[in-house]
Amino acid sequence: MKHFVFILLVVPLFLTCGASADKRLVAKIDTYYSAKSEKTYGVSKNFVQPMAYAVGQYVVTGTTDDDGDKTINSIAITGKQGKAWIFEFYTLTQNSESAMQICMSGMEAAARTGNMDAVEIVWMKTRDSKGEITKIEGPMLTMMKAAYKKTIVSLQVNVSGIQNGGVIKVPAGKFNGTRMVKGDASFLGKTYRSTCWYHTAVPVNGMVKSSTDNGDMVTELLDFGFRVRKSMF
Repeated sequence: MKHFVFILLVVPLFLTCGASADKRLVAKIDTYYSAKSEKTYGVSKNFVQPMAYAVGQYVVTGTTDDDGDKTINSIAITGKQGKAWIFEFYTLTQNSESAMQICMSGMEAAARTGNMDAVEIVWMKTRDSKGEITKIEGPMLTMMKAAYKKTIVSLQVNVSGIQNGGVIKVPAGKFNGTRMVKGDASFLGKTYRSTCWYHTAVPVNGMVKSSTDNGDMVTELLDFGFRVRKSMF
């Protein structure tokens, strides 16, 4: 069995639940879904891992759960510090917004080998609902790093192979000749059987769509690009 590494699905760490829906945030989510692209992307090359990281790359995805609730997640590469990349994560649910930056080194080696031991969290920044930014480093980071590293490590997926995924149409466009992966993903103590479709035109993680086999959760690519519009930090 081969390890296929979903490093950047760390985004769902910021999800919250239980609170009542905020109409303003629900409308904001709808705006993301309503912006559909008519672009068509040619047959993907044999997808093995995402394209090389570069500052400016970003992806925006929308996830729908079994209750029909939608969540927006975006991942952007906003900078580089030595050999470490600065990833910016944003999550929008029907009751909250949250953002975080994580500076991590060793990402390329992890994606290439499936071994997460090389990943090191250099620092983290959080942004609260009032826009106040807190940088986490030093002793405080040491206390938190183990928990975040454990979550990242758990995002390795055991797969039996990569197959032809055919044509997949999502709000971000029509992707011909995708590559499909079926596997078991462990996340936050739970294991999910899922199917994911990838395309070499998509940066950061290459994912176009994913769906748990029981249909409880479907994630679609809403937008992607190579020049981040504006950092939240």
